Amino acid sequence: METYIPLESEADSLNSYTGFAVHGLAQTENYARALFTGIFEQSRPDEIEKLVRIRMGRREDLVARPEPLSFTFILDEGALYRRVGDARIMREQLTQLLEFSEMPEVRFRVLPFDLGNHLGNQCSYGIFQFNEPFPVV
Repeated sequence: METYIPLESEADSLNSYTGFAVHGLAQTENYARALFTGIFEQSRPDEIEKLVRIRMGRREDLVARPEPLSFTFILDEGALYRRVGDARIMREQLTQLLEFSEMPEVRFRVLPFDLGNHLGNQCSYGIFQFNEPFPVV
């Protein structure tokens, strides 16, 4: 993350694919908390809260920029169905995805189950685009 966050803050656009969960920048606070709690079971609540604050702060910083970062989120269909937290958290998360999809700088794409096996099954990734000095990282 030491390299990723500075790139994110300087980029003009981000194209990302996540297979198992909603991308961090599109997560609600409760979804992020439930996800971190499940992943880092041995962590103390204050450590989880620190991670949640960092994640929420990153999104706020990127959206509040004079020229907001342009996002293309590609989600595996399973990320929309995989329960993170309880039904209330999932409803809140799906509602936020709908709200985000109405923002002019945000695009969502869903890879359907029937696509079958694809390279994205191996990992999540992000492609940053910059105006200067490197067009794509």
